[in-house]
Amino acid sequence: MDRSPGRIVTLSADQGRRNFTLGQLHEDRWQVRLRTTNTDENGVRLNKGLQALAKRDRERTRCRNSRMLAGSLALEQALLMAHRNAPLWDYAVGIHLQDGRDEVKWIEVHPASHSHLDEVLKKREWLRDWLRAAAPALAELPREFIWVASGKVMLPPGGQHRRRLAQAGLRFAGERLRLD
Repeated sequence: MDRSPGRIVTLSADQGRRNFTLGQLHEDRWQVRLRTTNTDENGVRLNKGLQALAKRDRERTRCRNSRMLAGSLALEQALLMAHRNAPLWDYAVGIHLQDGRDEVKWIEVHPASHSHLDEVLKKREWLRDWLRAAAPALAELPREFIWVASGKVMLPPGGQHRRRLAQAGLRFAGERLRLD
């Protein structure tokens, strides 16, 4: 039996080399692959669990039920060669929801102070634009955009900076992110 994903959308440089593929596996699960100059011809597969996250970022992220993790992708690392000067977003984590649907958690780990707010908002805007242009099927999946503090939090709760984040559709998780 062929265990490769059924392709839903593929963006390609030519007929033989896929740059981006969103596919559906036999178990009604999604698989995403990105091909860059640093990967093989089939691209970067989703890593198991939270393995795509750097160790220090994985330590900030908790999920009691690891079976709900569809996998993770180091988006910044995968896109760096093609978008050297872009404000790249850090990670994507796939989550299997209890109702059987899948969701993508787009995670940015970044210093959390008012002086970094505009930088994170630019990263969020770039990600939104990239998803629309390069991965429209991926952009259609249920999703959440999350900022995790890489150190001490300097954004007071209820302040104008937190309101700007909420208006931009960005959840601020603080120093720790719980995925369940």
